[in-house]
Amino acid sequence: MVYGILFFVLFAFTLSLAFLLSKCLSKSQTKNVPKNVPKGSLGYPIIGETLSFLKAQRQDKGSVWLEERISKYGPIFKTSLMGFPTVFVIGQEGNKFVLGSPDDLLSSKKPLTLRKILGRRMPFCLGYTCDLLLYRLVKGEMLKFLKPECLQNYVKKMDELVNATLLREFRENETIGAVVFMKKLSYEIACNLLFDIKDEHTKEALFVDFTLAFKAIHSLPINLPAEPGQEL
Repeated sequence: MVYGILFFVLFAFTLSLAFLLSKCLSKSQTKNVPKNVPKGSLGYPIIGETLSFLKAQRQDKGSVWLEERISKYGPIFKTSLMGFPTVFVIGQEGNKFVLGSPDDLLSSKKPLTLRKILGRRMPFCLGYTCDLLLYRLVKGEMLKFLKPECLQNYVKKMDELVNATLLREFRENETIGAVVFMKKLSYEIACNLLFDIKDEHTKEALFVDFTLAFKAIHSLPINLPAEPGQEL
């Protein structure tokens, strides 16, 4: 009985202390934040809003997680994910601003998990290396591909792929999950338009690796000592 009371008191004290520390840290962070930083919440110290973000991703409710913050803070808001302060920019105009801004004005940062999975030479990770010339060249070519006049050339092919993928999914399943289907559809379009992969067995085999890598992106970048040589 005595041990139970002591445990309860210790637990309540620890919880209260953690709450007070988080409040003090959040206030100190708010005081040091410049005025031009977007609205939002950095969540708990260190972990930020990582837990709620990962939970939403695992339940395929990432859009709900975003909508809650957009309705509260607007299409541009700050948060803290995977131990790093993060700014979300939502919408077409925001994407154009981020992708089209000069490197000396704005440079986007990708999560550490994404950099570890894709490697230092991938287009989105080149900005972290010293090879800035290669980064600018790759970014310039990507922007050319995303121009409306270029995308118009792929509209017919994309329409055919969407129809074919929908018919195949309805033949194999009674119901279709929207998030899972959009992942498959995006993967199908990338295989056909970007890499010209037509073989179905090859696409299915690569999709297994793609799904595994996609899940790893939304995970904590921790290497366990029990698995030597294993990295995210």
